[in-house]
Amino acid sequence: EILQGLVDNFYAEFLRRVTTGRTDLASDPARLATATDGRVFTGTQALQIGLVDRLGTLRDAFEDAKSRANLASARLVKYHADGAPPASPYSIAGVQEGRAQAAQSPLVSITLDAGVFTTPGVYYLWAPGLAGP
Repeated sequence: EILQGLVDNFYAEFLRRVTTGRTDLASDPARLATATDGRVFTGTQALQIGLVDRLGTLRDAFEDAKSRANLASARLVKYHADGAPPASPYSIAGVQEGRAQAAQSPLVSITLDAGVFTTPGVYYLWAPGLAGP
């Protein structure tokens, strides 16, 4: 019951966001039902049904966010635990041949001691002294 309640709450929020943010999709009940029935879509399928505006990479999203915020520079931060390999191809932490590129890249690598984050979750970095290039 507890898990179903969580799923129901997440679904209600997802449906609210789709209906308020994708009014063209929300105006067609059949398309809305298909887009929000819980199935997993590829990026191309999500684009075709109207759940996303365009496809791109993490770097594309980062550049778009900088543009929307009117920022000339910014840093992208990805966390990973100490001793664990980076979980994405976007991270260059711990890659010796990438060190020279790291000095030129807006990517900031932060290695965390094991056990810092003992549970899964969403974590944010706020570092007012961390300036972009």
